[in-house]
Order: sequence, then C-alpha cells, then structure tokens
Amino acid sequence: MNEPLGRRFRIESLAGTHDRADFTCGVPALDRYLANQAGQDAKKGYATVFVAVDVETSRIAAFYTLSMAGVAVHLLPESLKRKMPRYPSVPSVRLGRLAVASSRKGQGVGKWLLLDAMARSLLSEIAWAAFVVDAKDDVLGTRPTTAACRPQRRKRAIKTSSWPGFTTKSMRSWDSLSRNS
Repeated sequence: MNEPLGRRFRIESLAGTHDRADFTCGVPALDRYLANQAGQDAKKGYATVFVAVDVETSRIAAFYTLSMAGVAVHLLPESLKRKMPRYPSVPSVRLGRLAVASSRKGQGVGKWLLLDAMARSLLSEIAWAAFVVDAKDDVLGTRPTTAACRPQRRKRAIKTSSWPGFTTKSMRSWDSLSRNS
C-alpha cells in the first residue's frame, strides 16, 4: 500500500453513477448525508460534493463538500481586521463535510482530500479570504472549526493567530499535511 494515493483513487464530482448506498465511515450522520442528501445539495447548488473513488473497485473511499460562506469581520484578530475592507463579513470557502470509509482509515485519504479541497479553492477564480473546516470530530487534528487565511500574492505562509471560536493554521501547517500523508 505504498503506492501514491493519486494512483489508487481519483477525485471527481459526485454523479448519479456513484454507488453511495454501501458507503460507511462510522459516523451515521455522514453516511446518511452521502446516501440521501449530498446529491440534492449538489443539484440545488448548496454544496459541491467530491468523492474519492477507488480506481480498482469504483467504490467511494471518501468524500467532502465545499461551499461558500462568510466569516464575520468582528471575529478576526485586529492585525487582520485592519487589512480588511469595512464589510460585515469576508468571503470564505467552507469544507462542510469530510468522511473516509471505515476500510480506508489510517491511509492518509482524509489529509489528501483536505489538500485537494485547498488546491481546488486556491485555483478557483472566485474571491475568498478564509478557508473554514467545519469538522464533526477531531479526525484531522483540528478543533471543530478551523480556518486558514488565503495567502496573499507570493506569500508562502500566513500568520497564525487565535480567533474567538476558530483555530487558525498557517499555509506551512497545511503543507506539512502533504508531507505526512
């Protein structure tokens, strides 16, 4: 199993052809979401759902959702607030759900999906200032809500600071996820 994750799985948008019924991650709410709600959320534009599909079996190994959100400016630390426009909130990308099949846990799939979500967000032409992870549990070593600010042009790292209700991570800490996967 030392083969790179990118050779074992492909990440693609959820489609009607994906078999969602037999996916189980050990969290019933996430299993139900994928089986019953994810397709509707995608159709209605509430979230974009991505699945990691095993290239040999075509089974869903994991999934995550992305959507747009806002972070209230008054929650930002003063050092960041001064640099923000005087709007009530700043645009952000929200990783709302991320689940790995029970049979795939411990293989780095969750970290790989987090990096994929960050990469897709950075490549997007839509403006955003923060990446927010709404984790149901501590599977990624984060508190339930974690945010990272988008790096400014040519800046590799951002300052880590505490927001009320948020844990912030620098881009360097996101980079360390890829090295440890």
